Parts: sequence; structure tokens; C-alpha cells
Amino acid sequence: MRQTILWIEDDMDFLNAGCDALRQNGFDVLAATNNNEALAFLRRHGRSIGLIIQNLHRPPGQCLSHLHLSEKRFTGMAFLAHHIRKMLPDVSCIFVTGTPWVYHARRETKRLGNCILLEEPVQFNYLADMARAMTTQSWRESQ
Repeated sequence: MRQTILWIEDDMDFLNAGCDALRQNGFDVLAATNNNEALAFLRRHGRSIGLIIQNLHRPPGQCLSHLHLSEKRFTGMAFLAHHIRKMLPDVSCIFVTGTPWVYHARRETKRLGNCILLEEPVQFNYLADMARAMTTQSWRESQ
């Protein structure tokens, strides 16, 4: 069975290249360029999504306008906590980042659970391997 991934990324070139690589590795990929598009995919596809890939920081958009300043540093994590996990409580997530706050972000991924953090530049073959591993039942149970 093919796994469906929702990738949320505001860099179109990176998003397109990453989605192409994952599709070549056997995944169905939904590509969202902002939080509002991602919410629409979540509502439409719900339980068929087995993994979320998103950049750690992107414009918060309307759905995160209520955030406190401290949460706006990692808007991807805030989106996961405030929206995605309410719809899909057990979904796995890969955060991709090029930010200088990697230490703090790693601590937050542990707090959120069922997440990993990859630093840019990302090798798409490695990302596909991680996606394959994270969409297995045994990986989710180990978290």
C-alpha cells in the first residue's frame, strides 16, 4: 500500500524537488505552500495521511495569528501542536530546518513526540528512507 505524505513548504523549488523525489520512491505526496492549504488537505484526506513533512519556520498565516511571540519562532511546530495533532493525534512529522536554533528545535521535537528534525541541506534519498521508516507501525510504537 502506498503511503500518503503531506509536505508543507513555502519554498516552491524545494517543495517541487522533494515531492518529485518522494513520488519516485513510491509515495503519494500532497504539496501545500502554506498553512491554509495544509488545513484543506487535512480536512479532505484526513486518515490517509501517514506523515507530515514541513519546514520548521514559515509565515504563520491566518490560522496561527493568535500565537504568542515565543511560538512564532517555530511556526511549523506550532501548526503541528495547534492544528494537525487535533485532527491526526498519532501522525508522524519530519521538520526540515536551516535555522540557527537547532538545539531548541530538537528539544521541542522531543516534547511533541513522534517527530524528527532534519537540517538543510536535505538529501532526498535519505528523506525517503526516513519517510519509509516513519510510516511503519513499529516506528510509531517505538516513539
